[in-house]
Amino acid sequence: MNLDLFVNVFIPVCSLIGIAWGAVLWKRVAAVKVTGGVAVRGNNGGEYLLEEEQRGDEEVGLLGR
Repeated sequence: MNLDLFVNVFIPVCSLIGIAWGAVLWKRVAAVKVTGGVAVRGNNGGEYLLEEEQRGDEEVGLLGR
């Protein structure tokens, strides 16, 4: 009986602690301001943020095989 009570209290308390910790981390990450960054101008005037976006279709097709 005593073990069942412990388990029935321990698991929900741990889950609430985990949810609270996740909310704290979420708030901390949401407060981070993203500044700077490097963007490369493409041929069509758009900015590429990923190296893969800079490649042509032929090169991407060859790498995918």
